[in-house]
Amino acid sequence: MHIIGIELHDNNFSGLDLSHPERGNPGIGGSEYLFVMLSAYLKKYFCDKYAVRIYHYSENKLPEGTESVIVSSEGDIVERLKTDGTEVFIHHVNRDLNWYEKIKETDVADIPWAHNYIHYPEVRAIASCENVKRVIFVGREEYDSYMDDDIMEKSAFIFNMMNTAECLGEREKDYGKNVTYVGSLVPAKNFHLLAKVWPEISSRVPDAGLKVIGTGKLY
Repeated sequence: MHIIGIELHDNNFSGLDLSHPERGNPGIGGSEYLFVMLSAYLKKYFCDKYAVRIYHYSENKLPEGTESVIVSSEGDIVERLKTDGTEVFIHHVNRDLNWYEKIKETDVADIPWAHNYIHYPEVRAIASCENVKRVIFVGREEYDSYMDDDIMEKSAFIFNMMNTAECLGEREKDYGKNVTYVGSLVPAKNFHLLAKVWPEISSRVPDAGLKVIGTGKLY
């Protein structure tokens, strides 16, 4: 039985039931949700091959059959990886660059999963780290943006997973002139730019509607 380790950044929330990600995101952030979903689906469909160990920072209810390991820092994770038998470790990018030096002290195959674009110093650190076996991008466009970097030698892209059983609805032919924003209301997501021009849009298209799903509380 091979052991796959997955890091879940749950620093900003606790006491949540994350045991059934197939039912939808309980409000923990898109990237965090997909790391939970990955752990659940690995356990569900490959339980005969892999044990799933989740390294995380707060007390939350995780998918059934996964192992919970509470850690205090990235350094704490490395110390555990040296001796706990984990063979593959999957984590988000945008890490302290010391991570890629510290992970060399282990025998773990390191897999960064890029839910955001990677800053160039980290691109270089990833390319030069022998422990990093693959970098997984979430789409072709993000993957192609690194075409001229050495990181491409160990890169691939896999589209984000979804529970198709919950996506059976069909859009009606006449659905109105609506714009819907989905996401946390933080500057990086640029909702303020849409809000700024909306009065002009509304004046030109009086029957246009703006729906906002999300708040600033998540982060």
